[in-house]
Amino acid sequence: RFDGLKMHDYVVMPNHFHGIIELNSGDKQLGDIVGAFKSLSTNAYIAGVKFDGWTRFSKRFWHRNYFEHVIRDEAGYLKISEYIKNNVLKWDLDRFYQ
Repeated sequence: RFDGLKMHDYVVMPNHFHGIIELNSGDKQLGDIVGAFKSLSTNAYIAGVKFDGWTRFSKRFWHRNYFEHVIRDEAGYLKISEYIKNNVLKWDLDRFYQ
């Protein structure tokens, strides 16, 4: 959907998502990319509920906003990459774990 975009490490958790997105062109706004991702995934979810028997989710599907952090060097990249990889191992400590 967006040229010049590269997805690096990511993890889908039961109640949130972490990912590193590399923007290789200055003409894209991160908000546009996140908005498109939320829209496409919401539409796919709605289709899954309607046509594939997925469980209906009664709350908001996405938070209103998102958290962003600009990675400025390799050390920063490695730190965030490790966080993403290890986050799934800590799911049972999450306040929303059930």
